[in-house]
Amino acid sequence: DRYQRNTPSARCCAAGVLLLGIAPFGVIMIISAYFSGTGRVYINFVSAIIGFFVGVLGDIAWISEYDIWGAAAASIASYWSTALFVLLVFFFEKKSTRSAIQG
Repeated sequence: DRYQRNTPSARCCAAGVLLLGIAPFGVIMIISAYFSGTGRVYINFVSAIIGFFVGVLGDIAWISEYDIWGAAAASIASYWSTALFVLLVFFFEKKSTRSAIQG
């Protein structure tokens, strides 16, 4: 039943599931500081836009069916998509810099 999933116990567990988004968020903060410090704030902006749209689309798709669990899943997907974008940009940038130095 839909209303049994939205109990205090379910909300507490869903909040615990959100901890899966803590790790990528920590990575994002460190690498975002690097991009800001090197004058490439636009990368942080693009990653935030990606995370925003993944979160909104996930909310639209999942909240009506899965209630608080859908909201938690959309938030986790948002965190991970943002982290993935930032990590890809960072590592591809580092790889191209290394190959340019090595000749």
